[in-house]
Amino acid sequence: MEALPPEGDDPSSSSYPEVGLMATALEEVKVYGATSHESAIRAAMTTPSDDSLLVAALDELGPSVRQIVGWHDLGEQLAITIPQLLEDFDEVALKHAPGDHLPAVRALALMLGFLLDFDLAKLSTPSIQNDFSFVKRAQRKHPTLDASKGGAVSMFIAQSSPMIARIAISIDAHRTKSLATVATLCCAALGDKRLPATKVSACLTIMTSAFVLYDRAAKAPGGAFGSSSLVSARKVAYAIKKHAASDPLRLSTLYSAYRYTTLNYNANASTTIRNVVER
Repeated sequence: MEALPPEGDDPSSSSYPEVGLMATALEEVKVYGATSHESAIRAAMTTPSDDSLLVAALDELGPSVRQIVGWHDLGEQLAITIPQLLEDFDEVALKHAPGDHLPAVRALALMLGFLLDFDLAKLSTPSIQNDFSFVKRAQRKHPTLDASKGGAVSMFIAQSSPMIARIAISIDAHRTKSLATVATLCCAALGDKRLPATKVSACLTIMTSAFVLYDRAAKAPGGAFGSSSLVSARKVAYAIKKHAASDPLRLSTLYSAYRYTTLNYNANASTTIRNVVER
């Protein structure tokens, strides 16, 4: 429980540079839609012969594009760091000594929580992909991105859950077991009355993120919903229902991630699980 970050945990206290970058990225994606570039884009598209309108639109979009590229780069960093932290976490779990590696365990918890929070915020902001697609199409006339980088960022941001999708493909079978352990431990912690109220929300997010990642990375048939799953999809579903029930929006958000961010829910979730999640 000590390793779980409370609400408002100071990211600057982490010795992992990614954690500070995550705080910035999450703030950026949450407020992205506050500034609309629709008028500038529409003007450039309506009058394609007026090059000045295209230049003006690209100039206006510049800061937003740099943010999007930064998110992609952060995803690449996390794709290296998270598998290593999962490797270390496996050793910690075997030794039953999380206190000896608290900074690494807490960093892993923060990173897993960030993946889900970022992707949920991105999912509700379609203008992110629209803006970047416009810049990508304008590359022929006014290159503003490195060609290879533009393609990679475009593929990243086109994903409905870009961070989780990127991290999932970087996790091998051994580290997948660690994800199952994280999800299971969080699920157990939520059932422990000693868990402080300030840590319940973070624990729910980390559990759900680890569960979704496990489902996407697991090679066994059915993923997290298959008979050989190392984490109980039913227990995770019940934990979300019990501990997020007082906040209908939070409950709906977590169940949306459970259903739509996983790869195997539609084909493999049992009737029992569906009755819990879909009602």
